[in-house]
Amino acid sequence: MTMNNSRIADLVVHRLPGTLPPRNPVKFVREVGYTPKCPLNGRITKTKNLFYDTYLVEIITEDGLSGFSPGKVGESAKIIVENAFKELLIGQSPFDTERIWHHLYRICLPYGRHGSAIHALGAVDTALWDLKGKLLEEPVYRLLGGGTREKIKIYGTTNNAAVCARHGFTGVKVVMTKGPSDGDQGFKRNLEIVRQARESLPEGMDLMIECDARYNSWDLTYALRFIEAVKPLHPYWIEDALLPDDLRNYQILKKHAYPIKIAVGNLEQTRWGFMRLLEKSIPDILQPCPIFSGGISEVTKIAQLAAAFDLPVIYHGLLGAYGYHMTMADMNADRAEFMFFDEEDPTVLPNFIKTGPVPQNGTVTLGKQPGFGIEFDSSSFQTNRYGRPEDL
Repeated sequence: MTMNNSRIADLVVHRLPGTLPPRNPVKFVREVGYTPKCPLNGRITKTKNLFYDTYLVEIITEDGLSGFSPGKVGESAKIIVENAFKELLIGQSPFDTERIWHHLYRICLPYGRHGSAIHALGAVDTALWDLKGKLLEEPVYRLLGGGTREKIKIYGTTNNAAVCARHGFTGVKVVMTKGPSDGDQGFKRNLEIVRQARESLPEGMDLMIECDARYNSWDLTYALRFIEAVKPLHPYWIEDALLPDDLRNYQILKKHAYPIKIAVGNLEQTRWGFMRLLEKSIPDILQPCPIFSGGISEVTKIAQLAAAFDLPVIYHGLLGAYGYHMTMADMNADRAEFMFFDEEDPTVLPNFIKTGPVPQNGTVTLGKQPGFGIEFDSSSFQTNRYGRPEDL
């Protein structure tokens, strides 16, 4: 049997460990405030780890070769992958990604046009692309059309802006931690995060703002007030300022945001979801996630939509490499997101990855490693394989 005739023999969903490297933990392991507009007593809070609910899909061929993709929303996606998708994948060719995507999408339509089902579909599809690259001994970006540049410029998502400047990143995206329920003190704290970042950056280095509206419960009034307050600090874009379905208020926000760009999309899914945004002229920058938005097969279509509307694409940066390969193959993407796993050292990988592409002097170079070029540490997730609820 040749490698190109390989068939899918098994699919496994692993739970990734919920701990990051112990040295200098990233600031996103933080208390997050949930403040929904409903009559609840007090403030709802919980501690959220960046990879608390992250799982790993592994697709295995008859030859024993594996393709991998991380995903989110944990147990709910695991149920869909193992109970709805797995039996349909066994015996299929991993090269038939287009047909498989549409088959899986259609069977989950009654319960999953968005949300967990698309997350699960995106992880399966992305794992298939990893597997295709390994079977062909080619990096994924070459399967997507080849390289469009020698190196990828990187911006960092962190509230430690100085570390991005020190390592030559093209910009930094700071994350807001407060919302309307935190009052004026919370509003001032958000402004202070942006102000401190601007003061830490050299001239010409971009500053972006992640509002994290899903956790901080920003509304239009708060977002408009915030945008006016930060304009003197010249942020390049503002991201997730409102909930993703609040399209009417996004249109109002955009009218008042200039010259700050509106970036949306990392919580949106499928080409049809992104088309809604484009038809209403909401985004200045589109931010699909290579996995969550529907997988590599679907995100390439989203990228083509963005190109037709002459909009830049900045891919969401989960684990880096997946967005790097999309960026490398996309003429319309001028930079990629990097999420820190160590607050001081951008070369530190999460403890479930042995090797993978990391920034050097503010850029990432993708070599000839097949697939996405990530080697996972199987010892870190074999004991965390999803099982009984009490094992979670």
